[in-house]
Amino acid sequence: MKTKEYIWRGEWISEEEFEQKINDLGKDTADDLRLRMHLPSLLRACATYRQQLLDGDNEELITSLTDAGNTAEHAAETINEIIAFLDPDFLEQKIKRELGSDNPFVLHRNDFRGDAFEAWGPLGMLVHVVPGNAPTVAPLSVLEGLMSGNINVLKNSSKNGNFPQLVLKGIVDACPSGMLKPFVYAFQLSSARKDTLRGIFNAAHGIAAWGGEESVASVRKMTPEGVRIIDWGHRISFSYVSSKMSKDTRGLENIAYDICVIEQQACSSPQCLYLETDNREELLAFANSFAAVLEEVSQTFPQPEISIPEMAEITNVTQLTKLGASLGESEVIESPEKTWRVLVDYKSGLRPSPLYRTIWIKPLKKDKIVSTLRPLRTYLQTAGLACALDELGEITNELVQAGVTRIKQPGYMLGGYAGEPHDGVYALQRYCRRICLQLGELTGGISSFADLEEPTKPFLPKDAPVIHKEDFIRKKVPEEFSELFFKSGGTSGKPKLAIYTYEDYHKQMFAASEALFAAGLDPSGDRCMNLFFSGELYGGFISFWTILEGMGATQFPMTAIPEYEHVVKAIIENKVDTLLGMPFYFSQLFEACSKELKDYGGIRKIFYGGEHMSPAMAWYYKKEFGVELIKSAIYGSNDAGPLGYSCTHCEGSVHHVMSRTQSLEIFKMNENKPVDKGETGRLIFTSLSRKGQALFRYEIGDLGRWVDEACKCGRKSPRFELLGRFGDIFKMGPLFNYNEFKKILEDEFGYGDELQLVLDTAEANKQKIIVKINRNAGITAEQVYQALLDNYAVLNDMIVNDDLIGLTTELLDGKDFVKIESSGKLHKIIDNRKITS
Repeated sequence: MKTKEYIWRGEWISEEEFEQKINDLGKDTADDLRLRMHLPSLLRACATYRQQLLDGDNEELITSLTDAGNTAEHAAETINEIIAFLDPDFLEQKIKRELGSDNPFVLHRNDFRGDAFEAWGPLGMLVHVVPGNAPTVAPLSVLEGLMSGNINVLKNSSKNGNFPQLVLKGIVDACPSGMLKPFVYAFQLSSARKDTLRGIFNAAHGIAAWGGEESVASVRKMTPEGVRIIDWGHRISFSYVSSKMSKDTRGLENIAYDICVIEQQACSSPQCLYLETDNREELLAFANSFAAVLEEVSQTFPQPEISIPEMAEITNVTQLTKLGASLGESEVIESPEKTWRVLVDYKSGLRPSPLYRTIWIKPLKKDKIVSTLRPLRTYLQTAGLACALDELGEITNELVQAGVTRIKQPGYMLGGYAGEPHDGVYALQRYCRRICLQLGELTGGISSFADLEEPTKPFLPKDAPVIHKEDFIRKKVPEEFSELFFKSGGTSGKPKLAIYTYEDYHKQMFAASEALFAAGLDPSGDRCMNLFFSGELYGGFISFWTILEGMGATQFPMTAIPEYEHVVKAIIENKVDTLLGMPFYFSQLFEACSKELKDYGGIRKIFYGGEHMSPAMAWYYKKEFGVELIKSAIYGSNDAGPLGYSCTHCEGSVHHVMSRTQSLEIFKMNENKPVDKGETGRLIFTSLSRKGQALFRYEIGDLGRWVDEACKCGRKSPRFELLGRFGDIFKMGPLFNYNEFKKILEDEFGYGDELQLVLDTAEANKQKIIVKINRNAGITAEQVYQALLDNYAVLNDMIVNDDLIGLTTELLDGKDFVKIESSGKLHKIIDNRKITS
């Protein structure tokens, strides 16, 4: 292989191999059209290759650029452009802004109240025909093709050397799975080989044609009907200065910067400078003032090497303008060293400049902007605007109506931001097609086709440690990622702050909306009352506000207030049929207003969160109040966000992993290894979308086991069963489990109300357990005592046989149970023991 010029399906091949394969390009890519781009892998590959370039692994790139005639300085600038574009944060924002989400190729329900799904899909095979005067255009156009999911075929210009191929191969090789290889083909091919090009174009589904009108016309002539041509032709830009800003030296310096910084080589560089005037004397005075500024700014930039043809063009235009000066039509102001020139033209029509610090200065009143620019409307790109605030709206409107697609402040005409439209359009959308699907009842309950696919496991180093609550508290979050704060903790440890960016919060809340939809909430008909606790930095109420808002559901944001009669009155008056809140609060609400709610009979659905609802309590609501559906709304926490959801086929504490935003591992109780089949272990979550306070292998504090059976709902997301918390286990000699106490009372008496255990110290340091239950259950203290002794062998041994601990039972009203102030959750275990030696 003589040189690295030919990439075929992500691999280098020789020129001889290329000639053998090129006529079979359509056949070779046919089977790969079924492959779908995995954007996270692409972004990781870009980040990896970018880091390699930052580390100085770029000698081959520099050699390629200098061999193609670029100076060492320009080669370094070109590589820096690539480095800037490969920033994964930049690319992620670009995808989100242009395609609407970070997962644009998956069909999503576009309205929870309807049954239509939409997604973006790639065109298929996308050919890139690029010019030879911009070495970054080729690899970045292909990268945009990759971000839009296409198989990309680059027809490179020999003037670019093999720089584009080297960049693309670097990105492909930075993906360890090899996933990107089938999506990349790149080679040099003479434009004179028309028959070969026709064959390539016949196999294409889209062609990105870069260059001037002649180049694009040549491509169009060889392209069959039905193939989308995405033309990226030449554009023209200008600066506009209102009369109020004509003496603003800083603004004029910025315009001069835009002229000098890259010698007007970009489409966004100004070629003409308009002044808001129709007076010749004002225009000439302004031109002389600007010439003085241009002289100063020009001296801060090195002089470029100008080719003989380019210099000839500058000379020709300058001499013709001087000729016009003798007729009173124009003026020329030129530096003595011929390093810059100001061409004053009293006619307003926009015209291109010969570049290299050559700027036209022309008059143009505001009300003439649209008519004057009309001939070049389809070529307009950027306007650098210098004006006062009180005229901003009027001038902006004129520029937009004239056809300008970018308006920038002087000095920033060449700048941009992630996801900025290019020539008035989103590039990624032009490389895609929009897909829609509508299958009625078949998709009922499904909000995204991602649910029907095997979730992708997160990229984690093999030795990634498990982090705990203490690590979470100690973790410092950069200020830039600290936008939204929630209090987390209280039931199982020291309260702490969970920190989110708004972007992360809304992404997780959207995933939670999908989860609640899967659980059975119907936003097209359900009338929902949000009864979660609020205030004190607690996230329950505000999160469900956002979730219901995202679903477009009817919502009555009541919060968990203790005025139960007021709450029930609002339920009845507003025909609320769906309640969302915590089991503990529901217990008090239904107890306090039992008669009113029975008479109303309108509560059809209850979605609970924050703690488990016992089967006995669920049965009670269904039997006594006619509730039809009772489901876990979402399993989650303030620190880790939404973690799991219960579809209509999940029973009890069984949940699907919220695979869109979380990944779950279950480790053994005493070692960081996966549990065996059916074994209970510690739930370890990794957040897939969290900046700043990122959680990798975070031990949430809950116990659970995998549910291996496939779910009848058809979703591929793994299922697990919640089996309590570490904090539910306490030591009093042997280990005791709160859930054992709860299960015994459920099994023996159908008890599903509050259960609180108080651990205390009796005489002579003897410890005791005080079991507190709701007096309205109709169970006596003696019955509870005997049931626990009869069914909890370890407890029986410690009390009856060894007389080491005491056991008593207390009956309480619902309002007397100790709760956590911020969340309203029941404090299940209160440890008041004070052991002295």
